[in-house]
Amino acid sequence: MFANLWVPSEWAKHDSCSDWGGAITRIRKVRSILQTIVQGAAYVHNQCKAYCPRIPFGEVWLFVRPAGLSHRQGTIHAETHKPIPGPLSALLTRAASRAAAGANSGLILGNVLFGLAALVHGTCLMGWKRILAFFCIACGLAFALEFLSIGTGLATPYHYTPVLGPCLGGVALVVPLGWFSMMYSSHCLVNCIAEGQALSTRGSSIWILLLSLLTALVLTAWDLTLDPFMVHRAHAWVWDQGGPYLGIPLANYVNWVEVSFIIAVACRFTDRTLASQPDAVPAPSMGRWWEAYPIAVYALVGLSDIAIGYPPATRVISPFAMGIPVLAGLAGLWQSRGGEG
Repeated sequence: MFANLWVPSEWAKHDSCSDWGGAITRIRKVRSILQTIVQGAAYVHNQCKAYCPRIPFGEVWLFVRPAGLSHRQGTIHAETHKPIPGPLSALLTRAASRAAAGANSGLILGNVLFGLAALVHGTCLMGWKRILAFFCIACGLAFALEFLSIGTGLATPYHYTPVLGPCLGGVALVVPLGWFSMMYSSHCLVNCIAEGQALSTRGSSIWILLLSLLTALVLTAWDLTLDPFMVHRAHAWVWDQGGPYLGIPLANYVNWVEVSFIIAVACRFTDRTLASQPDAVPAPSMGRWWEAYPIAVYALVGLSDIAIGYPPATRVISPFAMGIPVLAGLAGLWQSRGGEG
């Protein structure tokens, strides 16, 4: 499109005119920039193909395809392109090497952003001390339990691939952050279902255990679609011994409930202790829709599973497994405020 951009001869006659001349110059600069970007992307793609043929390439290039690039079955195939300048070539080579290693920056960045958003919301909801304790417990226990599962073989054997970035002790470093962000969303969602607010104020031990079990089930519902996608599409981890549910062992979901329950219990009992201290900061008054943010995050994850779930048959799971808790949480939040806007 941009490579074959044609400027009418009538426009060219007015090159001396500042208006037309400036417009034509800007158009040519934009075309040059777009060509350079697409050439660079093609270069990265070619480098990646040599090492990791499974790496997908963005559909967006359909709209800025220059001569020499053709769209073939969802990927960009580079037939010919101009040489890339030395510094840019070196930069793209390093980027291609990282991509070829298998790291998916989108998945990693998404986990980081959701984690930061949960920290910000938690600070507003319960104060920085309590959310920091929640963060440390969730991330620390998630890493420890994952490490034990991989290192001792207590759970069904599995291992992470380079897709989620660097690992420590076999555990991708971004995984505990993902546990924290979704645990926080599930924690607040369950509070809205049971108490009509994102912050629990009932502190009996039996109540905490019941809420922790419900939190574990709500969080595990997400994995009904997460695991198939991450195994078969993203290739983020591999099950050494397959199972009956789309190649995933059923024991995986038992383990999810166990791990989620342990983390939820530890977080809730710790939060009860911190909330009862004399210097505890009172929970701030929040607008209902701001308080519903964790529910929105949980719902957004469910909607993404409907849109891009893989295998496609899993896309019918999220509306029920994740949609029912979302509606229950919104109803509880609404009811607690007297049904007012």
